[in-house]
Amino acid sequence: MTTEHIRIPAQLALNLRAVLQRLEHSAAPSGHAAPEETILRQWTHDLRGDLESQLFRQVRVLLSLHIPKTGGVSFRQMLATLFGEAYCQTYWEITDAHGQVLADFPPSVRCIHGHFYAEKLRRRFPGAALVSWVREPVERVASFYYYWQREPDWKNPLCRALHEHDWTLRDFAARDETRNEMSRYFGCVAPEDFAFIGLTERFPESMRLFVQLFHLTAVPAARANANPARSDDTYSLPEDLRSEIAALNAEDCALYRECARLFEERWQQAGIDGAGYSPHSAALCAPV
Repeated sequence: MTTEHIRIPAQLALNLRAVLQRLEHSAAPSGHAAPEETILRQWTHDLRGDLESQLFRQVRVLLSLHIPKTGGVSFRQMLATLFGEAYCQTYWEITDAHGQVLADFPPSVRCIHGHFYAEKLRRRFPGAALVSWVREPVERVASFYYYWQREPDWKNPLCRALHEHDWTLRDFAARDETRNEMSRYFGCVAPEDFAFIGLTERFPESMRLFVQLFHLTAVPAARANANPARSDDTYSLPEDLRSEIAALNAEDCALYRECARLFEERWQQAGIDGAGYSPHSAALCAPV
């Protein structure tokens, strides 16, 4: 029998995890430990890691909604590592963990990541845990525009039009396709119905919350697809343009404020040490 086919009850797994953590932390520092203590400490560390990985994979199905330019590429890389063969993604087509195109999601799938409307896959996988990331709307639109300037997606007709007509950021932001995009992805699914919503502006804290909510210790994730030419945390935009884009995305501004409030509430409930959500990010999208 292989451990891959053993399903550990969640509470038992959490209790074992707590015992292993205490054993690991009570061991002598590696520089002062006897060889057998060092071996025991490493064995405890490895066993705890295996247990956490199995506990995470026992989530019935994880639906990871990737809204463009919110940090989804970084999250995708981490999920692919955690779920292995049980990972699939859906962008232009459905692909498995090796990039092989599939006609549909296989019965063995445990994690689906990509661009999809929340309600559509939630109906397909009832009881699944839904997760996503959001970003301050003006910053998200600007990031999308400059990303397509750097790396065009020629499959996308909107991106082709951007280059064919040499649109400015103001032109791009005025298009119906770019307005309130986060709200369209959420659809009728409320933020409270998501098991986790990360804030792009609070990426490290959001990852810590994800780790806490899904009983992990460490997550191999780093920011990807960041604009290499930008040194500040926010884009330097004229105030009139920033206000105009915010007004064009009033629904997304309201959604972002609600997600930021929910993030702070969950952070407090999780009891994580250290600073949590900063109101600075919500202030970027004040009511207009």
